[in-house]
Amino acid sequence: MAKVLRRPEPWHYLLLAAGGLFIALCARHQWFFFDEWAFLVPSGPTNLLAPHVGHWSTGPMLLTHALQGMFGLRSYAPYVGLAIAIHLGIAHLLWRILRRVGVQEWVAVALAFFFTVLGAGAQNILWGFQIGFMGAILLGLGALLVVDVAEPRHPALAYAGFVVLSVTSLAFAGTALPLLAAAAVLAWRRRGWRRAALLLAPSVVIYAAWYLYAATAFVQAPAGRAETVEQLLTAVPQYAATMFVDALQAITPIPLFGIVLFTVVLLVVAARFTALWRTRPLALATTLAAVAFALLTGFSRVNLGIPEAGAGRYVYYMVALMLPVLGVAATAAIRRRALLPALAVLVIAAAAVYNAGLLRVDSLEQASREQGSRAIISAAAAALSDPALTVPPDAQPEPQYAPDLTAADLRMLLEEGQFVPGPYTPDDYETARKNLQR
Repeated sequence: MAKVLRRPEPWHYLLLAAGGLFIALCARHQWFFFDEWAFLVPSGPTNLLAPHVGHWSTGPMLLTHALQGMFGLRSYAPYVGLAIAIHLGIAHLLWRILRRVGVQEWVAVALAFFFTVLGAGAQNILWGFQIGFMGAILLGLGALLVVDVAEPRHPALAYAGFVVLSVTSLAFAGTALPLLAAAAVLAWRRRGWRRAALLLAPSVVIYAAWYLYAATAFVQAPAGRAETVEQLLTAVPQYAATMFVDALQAITPIPLFGIVLFTVVLLVVAARFTALWRTRPLALATTLAAVAFALLTGFSRVNLGIPEAGAGRYVYYMVALMLPVLGVAATAAIRRRALLPALAVLVIAAAAVYNAGLLRVDSLEQASREQGSRAIISAAAAALSDPALTVPPDAQPEPQYAPDLTAADLRMLLEEGQFVPGPYTPDDYETARKNLQR
């Protein structure tokens, strides 16, 4: 056993399991929140091709409906448990990518654990609804590894696997798009542009068909997208740069850390672009995917304001895609120096501890808000049985954090035994009554 633990690989799995247990403990008081209700309510979309906030969301719809069919809304554990499992899968694939690009083995273990407890990205890790956002990343990273590992050895099998992973990832969220573009860049480097085009063609055709269908069949309000040439040339790049800096700043409490590390990444990529393209194209591809994601997000969200660029879900994505090039830079800096690998691992471990603390704090804040919402909905369920109270079917029991839930939906969930009311206070009951009578 002692001999086994001298190797880094067992430590990766032990730390992954420990991180998953810690997250589960943090998430034990979470509950359904905001966008989740769009898929949970009986009056929700029945068309599985319907977009949600512009994203193709068939995957998360199907998974949510499956969980609801099995567990109802009696426990949030299955929903957040699936999100945690997907997150752990992403952390594991990132570890594999770090090893593929030559990151020092103990540094790779430390970076993967740091990502596992990434409190700066708690918005994804602790929210069951983000199975779409994270599922697209997991499948996209899988497609990227298929191109890097299997495609050169088993081209036919790899082609089929890539098509399945790429199309499925797109059906989870548009966050897959930059990763599939990165896979095309990697395939171009490995096998030439014709092979890259052949790999990407099925997913491009299928996604284009869905996009055209969604654009004509559903009314979608633009969510803050750029509208002028000036915004495209100035505001969008500024938004993208802010996403990089804010993501790197969020992972430590050190002032100006984000700007310094962003500058280091720029210098490393610029100075070693040719070398990365020749020897570590996978690390370069994930970095380019981060750039593409930042620009696409800037284009679609710039009018929501620059502060939105630092949202936890974006921090999660940017850190995940920058991890390989950061690992390559760290490995280059510590090479041939006996004590520096241990020092690098200690620094990363300190960042992991800090992020674990962020995760715990964020979980408490989210739980307070979500349990408050649950109490109001529970009070509304009680109010619906009051014969003296006339409630229109479209009344919203909890418009702030459950905007898609109507009184008619709540009645149906109660009748089907899917929702079991929890405790509530007289103040919650009064709030619920007012909401139902607006």
